[in-house]
Amino acid sequence: MLKLMNDMYLHYAGNEHDPNKTIHTKKNRDENGNYIEPTIINVDSQDALQSAINDSQSGELIKVTANIELTSSITILTGKYVILDLNGKTISVAITEQLTKSFAAITNKGTLTVKDSGTEGKISVSYGGS
Repeated sequence: MLKLMNDMYLHYAGNEHDPNKTIHTKKNRDENGNYIEPTIINVDSQDALQSAINDSQSGELIKVTANIELTSSITILTGKYVILDLNGKTISVAITEQLTKSFAAITNKGTLTVKDSGTEGKISVSYGGS
């Protein structure tokens, strides 16, 4: 167990008790300490992903439900705690003349946890094209 900011605890439970590798936080437990399923926010586009990041509360899970191609950087603001489940999907960006090589797919100024409940989830950046 790892203590995070604001009295939040992170449990990474990828073991025989939790084969789904669920991320548990103190905020996902009731007053008796029983685990409560986190709120899941499904996203399938860049706009939906950025909105979910902006609007999510600590402990909520943002789940990617379709491959997303970025045209600008996703930003996680200072003080935000984001759990992103790639769910076997790809978040990608192709660097072109319009997007310089210093482009960041995700600008993280907060706290970001990335997991993949699928098998092939990834964040990828490729170079080339115009």
